[in-house]
Amino acid sequence: MKNLLGKAFILVSMLAAASTAQAYVYSFSNHTNNDMAIGMNFKGSGNMEYIVVPAHQGSAFSHKIKGEFGVRSNIGANRAGYIASRFYYIPNLIDRNGQRIAVNEKTRGNLPWKAMNIEWLPTEAYKVSLEVAEAVGNMTETVGKAALKAGAAYATGGATVAADATAEVAKNAAKKVASAKTMEELASNDYSLGKFISAIGKSVGHSMIGGNHVDIIMTDEGLKFISLLN
Repeated sequence: MKNLLGKAFILVSMLAAASTAQAYVYSFSNHTNNDMAIGMNFKGSGNMEYIVVPAHQGSAFSHKIKGEFGVRSNIGANRAGYIASRFYYIPNLIDRNGQRIAVNEKTRGNLPWKAMNIEWLPTEAYKVSLEVAEAVGNMTETVGKAALKAGAAYATGGATVAADATAEVAKNAAKKVASAKTMEELASNDYSLGKFISAIGKSVGHSMIGGNHVDIIMTDEGLKFISLLN
């Protein structure tokens, strides 16, 4: 009897472990002003899985009944246990003609996907990056609206004035969460968030084994995909 109970316990434990392994979540937070599409390939599969991540919102690939951001399972049970191989993105779902790009089962294989490079940051650098990205993004949006309302060109003060203003905003935002050492690192990169992330982050273009979270931010060097280095 003890033998049978022991075997039963081992079986239940194995099933529970398998269930946990299959219940992954690959989640994304979009901190930009554009709706984006995120694509994912599983190892051993050529199909492009996809999700749409609205501006300033989050979404996820999930095997869970209800995962991050309240997203219900959008990966079929037949792919349970598969591991993500690569991630891709479409930075803006509005094309040059102002038309919405359709992301669905029929179009997913023919869309202009770009390979995603995730940069892994230690805790403080990660927090600084999010703080600065939000602050600079808010400033840029405010300045842009003011210029548009005045019928003037964007950044009417000129490129140098705009760059100085951005650096000042970045410095003040970083001070909220950064240590002296991190502030030195940011200063050594001219308060450029893009340079700061590139100097610290470790770029990878492959799987986030077991699930992870990625923040999508806009920097002076373009889009950055950052994740917390555990």
